[in-house]
Amino acid sequence: MKSEGFLGRKSWLFNFCYIFVIHGVVSGIIAGGVEFAIAYGMYHKNSQPILLWGFPNTLSGDCALSLFIQVGVTWACEEILVGWDCYLENTPILPFEIELPDEPGHKLFWRLFEVKHGILREDRSFRSYIRKQFVRYPNRTKLFNLFAWFVSKLIISMITAAMIWFWVWPVTMGILAGIGTKVGSHDYQFHGWAPQIMKLIYGFVLGLMSSPLAIIVILLRDNWHLKYKETANITSTTNEKGVDQASANDTSTGDTNVDEADQSTTNN
Repeated sequence: MKSEGFLGRKSWLFNFCYIFVIHGVVSGIIAGGVEFAIAYGMYHKNSQPILLWGFPNTLSGDCALSLFIQVGVTWACEEILVGWDCYLENTPILPFEIELPDEPGHKLFWRLFEVKHGILREDRSFRSYIRKQFVRYPNRTKLFNLFAWFVSKLIISMITAAMIWFWVWPVTMGILAGIGTKVGSHDYQFHGWAPQIMKLIYGFVLGLMSSPLAIIVILLRDNWHLKYKETANITSTTNEKGVDQASANDTSTGDTNVDEADQSTTNN
């Protein structure tokens, strides 16, 4: 796919359509549908009152738990889907650039964003891609590699989920408090289809936010990984040239010493 042009990989339009429309909106629709179905199963025929804060049917707890689960699942799915596009070089090239900090002073950053484990195309086989995506430690078992992949994605997705929760959850609680029927001094009750519709909208908003964030992080990481590989190759080439030059100097010095020794023997 071409990089330049109105619809090229570097264009703002392609970036917007890929990140926010194709993935963001579609992710929101799927997540909203799933949340609606779960809420229907939980609340539709439930004889207990559905409250904002009170147990056993607490919407505040439901929203908090749903947020972290949804962001984690969304992140894992985007890693696989966008990773495949990266492997085929079909992803957008971000029109902005964030400089990669040096590794010695930012080891936690490098480990969190997995700079050394980005996706670069080797060939177009899906099997090769799966190996590149999940196998980070070739000398370890497949189970260990799968577990390491899961843990790394869990950590960064939960950090992102916490950031989203900080903004979305309080606003959602305020909206629900305004919609619900006040019960007692501080709680609110919901009737009919209100919980299901609320969860549908809530899931859509989370999908619309979490998918673009995951994609941007993936694209940045793969760009940083490319720069890391280029730097590593340059360093390796420089070191090889240094070794070759040193060997040549040693050989030249040895030849000179031999010639001087021969000259001294001739004079004697």
